Amino acid sequence: MSLLEDQNVEKTIDDFTKSDADKSVGEFKEELRKIFNELHVPHSKSNQVIDKYFSTVQELTQNVQNVVPSHDSDSNAKISLDMKNAGLLFSMARIGDVIAEWKRFQKKQDEIFEPRDSFIRLLDDLFFRKTMHVDDLNELHATTESDEKLDVRDLSSGEKQMLILLGESLLQRGKKCIYIADEPELSLHVDWQEKLIPSLLELNPSTQIVFATHSPDIVGRFGDNVIDMESLVQ
Repeated sequence: MSLLEDQNVEKTIDDFTKSDADKSVGEFKEELRKIFNELHVPHSKSNQVIDKYFSTVQELTQNVQNVVPSHDSDSNAKISLDMKNAGLLFSMARIGDVIAEWKRFQKKQDEIFEPRDSFIRLLDDLFFRKTMHVDDLNELHATTESDEKLDVRDLSSGEKQMLILLGESLLQRGKKCIYIADEPELSLHVDWQEKLIPSLLELNPSTQIVFATHSPDIVGRFGDNVIDMESLVQ
């Protein structure tokens, strides 16, 4: 649909005559490489096409002043461009629109995946000498400091426990929930026990957490919210 919209050729030419034209071309090249990379276009192919295209564009940038009518000239003056240069002007305008739309798409995508990214970031902060990532098939994997790839089934019992506990919070999608767990401290390192509740609340601030635990490290700074069950049993 956007290809059917009218284009202002004079405005496009004016854009080319700005002093920062080379900078704009450089930014376009960088953004296009990001787009091609995201779409898994081989670098050997995309870089060659991009470099050739913008080499031609820069030639037009250097010569375009010769076809821009002066503001002091006859108001009926016409811009004379051959088909190649006119096509470049239109394609540059279109590329700019595509890049702007891509940036809007990326921003929206970042908003959508922010909970998942927070989940991964929390795991990376908690796990020792491992980083977590999600592959193109949306499957979770771990990578060690020695660059060894691990399936989640190969993680330690404590790492699996933390993965499950935080994963349940992630699946709440920020909705108001009651999170109930019995002895969540099992297999967890003391440091992880201290960070468990803050991590869950970071993933979903709207959740109410109810834990049955023997661990003072789980309770931590939430002591005012503790119910001593033994004191209630007569």
